[in-house]
Amino acid sequence: MKRFYGGGEEGKPALKPYVEQELYDTLAAVASGEWRSVVHRHLDAPGTDAMFKALERTGWKLTYSAEKNPWVELSQKRHKSTERRWSIGLRLDEKGMIVDTIEGRAAPVAGAGPGMTLVAVNGRKFTPEVLDAAIAEAQKTRQPIALLVETDDYYRTLSVPYFDGPRYPHLTRIESTPDTLTEVLKSRTR
Repeated sequence: MKRFYGGGEEGKPALKPYVEQELYDTLAAVASGEWRSVVHRHLDAPGTDAMFKALERTGWKLTYSAEKNPWVELSQKRHKSTERRWSIGLRLDEKGMIVDTIEGRAAPVAGAGPGMTLVAVNGRKFTPEVLDAAIAEAQKTRQPIALLVETDDYYRTLSVPYFDGPRYPHLTRIESTPDTLTEVLKSRTR
């Protein structure tokens, strides 16, 4: 980063235009390799397949389970948010306003969108715990989750057919492969 952004007055970041080849040359000076093909393999590949295959080559894979993720919990606490993007597809702020949705997930498909405020879940005032209970209950009963949302003084109930239960991301070790990720992330200081 210093090679690209350093060099400004008094060590501050500076805008330094560059051409694509300079990026590859600088990366190669830090760690040898065919950087152009690495970068383009990821930039030119549609979807996330290249990223997940690269992760698997490090000895890890992305999995999902009902077990809460400590990093997600810490992030929610720090940002005062509710992250359910991996299940019903919603990210909410501390007041229940929908900040973001994940395309193709159940809540956005049912009509939930950024700017709406989640008022109630299955007839109960929204809290993250109430939402989690509804997600778990829907998995058992196979009944859609009712989300009461408010937009510009209008209320609407969305029927969300999500039945897969709580879903949180986790990195899971692939035991049959070498673990290079741990080595890369290891502290370089003593």
